[in-house]
Amino acid sequence: MVIWFALFFAISLMLMPLVRTLISQGLPLRSAMAQTLYALASYSIITAAGLGWLWYFLRPFGKRPWQWLRWQGGLGRALRWGVGGYFAALPLVLLSSLASQALLKNQGGGNPLLEIILQSRDYPTFALLYVMVALMAPFFEEILFRGFFFRSVQSYLPLGTAMGLTGVLFAIAHLNLADLLPLTVLGTVLSYIYWRSQNIGAAMILHSIWNSGSFLGLLLLSGGTEAGF
Repeated sequence: MVIWFALFFAISLMLMPLVRTLISQGLPLRSAMAQTLYALASYSIITAAGLGWLWYFLRPFGKRPWQWLRWQGGLGRALRWGVGGYFAALPLVLLSSLASQALLKNQGGGNPLLEIILQSRDYPTFALLYVMVALMAPFFEEILFRGFFFRSVQSYLPLGTAMGLTGVLFAIAHLNLADLLPLTVLGTVLSYIYWRSQNIGAAMILHSIWNSGSFLGLLLLSGGTEAGF
């Protein structure tokens, strides 16, 4: 995980900004689509680096990343636990979000890319961003945080501590102080759902539903603001 975080920060904070600087000299990334494509490229490289590191790390143990994961009960079990986990997580995350807003007094930052894209009203850009947020992110992040990290520390720490630690690292990886507490709660619930279901698909489905709801909520709020609501 230390090496993965090093890769993550090196790619997101050093490599991609350098690439963006070189590209923007000839083609400024001003449009919403250009910025979304840049974000998609960044996340794709991070995903490839992360999965590549897991493959390299697990290879001496005779395992591939997909052999390390658990998928008991198939898709039906994953759907039941994923959907049920969403309704269980919803009040907990909302309460923690309210507490975070009260503590930070609505400070802590947000995602400026989302604001630019939502204000653009560019529907192809919305669709591309949705693929990244609701499909790519749950797939990769659940493999990394639940399938690999949580299962690893669960062998050495009490169950609750392993879940909480996984939730904290999951929140830190999103680089957003305002969402640190609610994402920690969500990450802990995701670990619990994975542990109870023994099905990585359940965590992916819950994560995807959550991201989809958040994305569509922002989209509706953006439309309501333009309409004067």
